[in-house]
Amino acid sequence: MNDLNGIVKPVTPEEFSNILTRLFVNLLHVVQNFIKPITGLGITIAVLFLLVGYIFHVSTAKKLGASILGGVGLVVIIYLLAPYILGVIYNSVK
Repeated sequence: MNDLNGIVKPVTPEEFSNILTRLFVNLLHVVQNFIKPITGLGITIAVLFLLVGYIFHVSTAKKLGASILGGVGLVVIIYLLAPYILGVIYNSVK
């Protein structure tokens, strides 16, 4: 057990919260630069699949378009809720 203490430094809950908050803030800064173009591309692809599915009566294309649209929507919702999630993590220790 003493060997583990030399490798992994013990941290307090406040230090862990600060490290986790910095990690999420840095991740948000990286992601916000390309979330809008990727979202626009995903919505465009989903709409194309939905149009092809409804015009040619292809149920697989309809399902794929709806799945892509739902996935993009879920990612955007998580992205928009990220500041609140960070606040909960940051304030949970204090």
